[in-house]
Amino acid sequence: MAWTTKLLVISRETLLSDALLAHMRARAEHAPTEFTVVVPRDRASAGELLGAAGERFAAHGLEVELLVGDRDPLMAVRDAWNPKAFDEIIVVTLPSDSSRWLAVGLPFRVQQLTGALVTHLVAERSDVAGREAVHA
Repeated sequence: MAWTTKLLVISRETLLSDALLAHMRARAEHAPTEFTVVVPRDRASAGELLGAAGERFAAHGLEVELLVGDRDPLMAVRDAWNPKAFDEIIVVTLPSDSSRWLAVGLPFRVQQLTGALVTHLVAERSDVAGREAVHA
């Protein structure tokens, strides 16, 4: 039986981005991988976003658990992080010119908080209403 890599992903505005999907697919093609994606809650309803993301990930054969976390992304990671359950954390941010998460140094702060291997992925903003098809 092959070892399964378990990744904790933190993403909000980038959840439906092509960059995140491509990264997840590449990781899953390399080795058996399970993803837990934590989406920090915001003022808007996350139901439509999570539903679209779940359908999109499943359509690409990805095993993904989607969770809504604390509004503060660092606290969302803190609440979800378990070093016995995850091998790595992926922090997905907008590009540096528009990312509040990068402005506060979130990838570095997540690494300091958890001591985990942290991968920083830059992706464009995704809009569930603007996506033509989540199954593409």
